[in-house]
Amino acid sequence: MFEFEKKILLTKTEYDYLRSDERFSKRPSLQKNYYYDTEKYELNELGITCRIRERNGKYKATLKAHQPDIENFSIETSGEAENERDLSFFKNMALLFQGELDTYRINYIPQKNIRISLDENIYLTTIDYELEIEYNPKEEKTAAMILNDIANDLLTAGIIKNKEEFIKRAENAKSKSERFFEKKYYKKY
Repeated sequence: MFEFEKKILLTKTEYDYLRSDERFSKRPSLQKNYYYDTEKYELNELGITCRIRERNGKYKATLKAHQPDIENFSIETSGEAENERDLSFFKNMALLFQGELDTYRINYIPQKNIRISLDENIYLTTIDYELEIEYNPKEEKTAAMILNDIANDLLTAGIIKNKEEFIKRAENAKSKSERFFEKKYYKKY
């Protein structure tokens, strides 16, 4: 599966403002990501994530390859898992459990092929916040307009001072797994 997304790390103030918006007013759902890598984090260094995600009592193993040459793009392969320790999907990869990241997510679907997620992530004594806009590649312009509209809302409310800087943050945002492994590898917790 191909995944296109725009992602922005949010400040707590930005998150709280968006959380108060009626689009994001429903109760968040919990998803747990269990991350695996080799002993020396070799897969992470190559931009590859191995995770098992638990949502609503079901487990899904995913191998995700981030594509550094193509902005906002990754390739995913997934399969079922029996539990968070079932590594049968990742055949012969010598993986070790590296830790867990919990995401409290609120989804809003403004139209077909676009999903906006507002996330609170908890991992390795860290809490961070992000906005993700996942979209079909044919909806790239619409996703950009949605991001622009959200930036305008934050600007009008006085939450941000510069809309262009806010939007530019979408170009540099690291994935959940990148942030997790950066924290884990450098032991900044």
